[in-house]
Amino acid sequence: MKMYLFMRGWLTLTICLFASANGLGKTIYVATDGNDANNGVAGAPVQTIQAGIDIADPGDTVSIGPGVYPQTLRTKRGGLAGMPITIQGEQPGTVTVTAQYNTLLTVAHPHIHVRQLIFDGQFAAHDLVRVFSTGDYFRFQHNLVRNGRKDGIDLGNAATLVDANFDYLVGVSITESEFKNFLNKDIFGHRIDAHGIVAGGVIDFEISNTAVAMVSGDALQLANGNWDNVLVDSVQFHNGLIDEQLAEQTGFAVGINPGENAIDTKQDRSLPVRSRLKVVNSKFSGWRGDLINNAAALNLKEQVSVQINACEFMNNEIALRLRGSGAANVGAHIVAPNNVFYRNEKALRVEDELRESRVINNTFGDGQVFEFVSGGGAADFFAANNLLSLATLPAEFPANLNLRVTNESFVDADEGDFSLSSSSPAIDSALTLNEVTSDHHGLARPQGDAFDFGAYEFKPRVVAMPIPGWLEVLGLGCIMLKCAKSNSVGLVSGG
Repeated sequence: MKMYLFMRGWLTLTICLFASANGLGKTIYVATDGNDANNGVAGAPVQTIQAGIDIADPGDTVSIGPGVYPQTLRTKRGGLAGMPITIQGEQPGTVTVTAQYNTLLTVAHPHIHVRQLIFDGQFAAHDLVRVFSTGDYFRFQHNLVRNGRKDGIDLGNAATLVDANFDYLVGVSITESEFKNFLNKDIFGHRIDAHGIVAGGVIDFEISNTAVAMVSGDALQLANGNWDNVLVDSVQFHNGLIDEQLAEQTGFAVGINPGENAIDTKQDRSLPVRSRLKVVNSKFSGWRGDLINNAAALNLKEQVSVQINACEFMNNEIALRLRGSGAANVGAHIVAPNNVFYRNEKALRVEDELRESRVINNTFGDGQVFEFVSGGGAADFFAANNLLSLATLPAEFPANLNLRVTNESFVDADEGDFSLSSSSPAIDSALTLNEVTSDHHGLARPQGDAFDFGAYEFKPRVVAMPIPGWLEVLGLGCIMLKCAKSNSVGLVSGG
């Protein structure tokens, strides 16, 4: 099998190099005033996007002119590595694909790239974009997906039974896109799940520089299928209150927060390996579902290993809901460094003897609850180098490993700036944890003589000062003065 894959990859590379050298790859033009009898060349566009897709070959681009296209789309053939079939709007924000009763885009072939389109489902009860497990290396960039009663995009196969013949969806990326307004309820007013992004059976899946907002389910649901190696980088997850316009469109009451979780993991506990998820540089706010109990920004459970690094959690019912599984040890394993938590009702809810998990070098603002239930964290739950603005430390955060402070230790806690003030006792007083090599902003640790508590390293300030004339006479261009108490540095330079 490996030799077959190698030969197939080498053949693909050879084809790509030949194609590039010979300038292959045409542009097929689409315009609302075109004609599907045309061949799609400049000056003779086709009228429907599907007509352009039908004649596109590997390396071709289907270029769509401004307008509204009431159409449903489906791929006909795939591209190749280095020669994708690209479907894109000529200008960002000017091309809308819409249909009220069907999925707007179905991808069943590999190496399809979709860029600069708006998919508007008009609150239809269908997934707006569907990518099957045969759609490997799908790229979704600079798109807006909005207004549905099911999922914004559904990827792969969320099967609970996975065998040697299972077809994974490989190498998908969603970048610089937005998903919003996936809301559904029944005639009795009960919330029905409608998710922003659902992925099952995906391998090497990345979401970056994207926003997901206003759902009645999860913003991102990783749903079985032995998914693995998922990266969430620089994504904003926000849920809020239903406004008058959304109330009219969806039937939800004004002022209701209908959501569930920003990220929810589901995985078969009988699998021999754990699914891996990394969440970095992302922001979570407003996950306070009025229609469910224990709404959380991150609801992490079952057979998963998750790293949460340099994220911000604000104004959630629960920031991290971490769920073990008792002695069976098939619950979540968590490593969470460099995160900032503030204005959440509960910063942590730890359940069912969470095992092999580390909460390290985080900053927790005041007024948040820490909840450990049904066995909470097991003996190997480890909390260290955390900085907490609380009246008392939780029992699971030992005083010899964590530090309790007041808001005076931060630059401006009221405005959400939890970087360290120059007088903070957190500076140069924490343990050395070799696994935490940088802070919330990527600054190397340590900056001083030792690690700092919390998500931020204190960075010495540099202040410019004029050089006295007598130093200039001595030919000294600049000198460095170090302030002992504040760790700040004064750079003395000629004026």
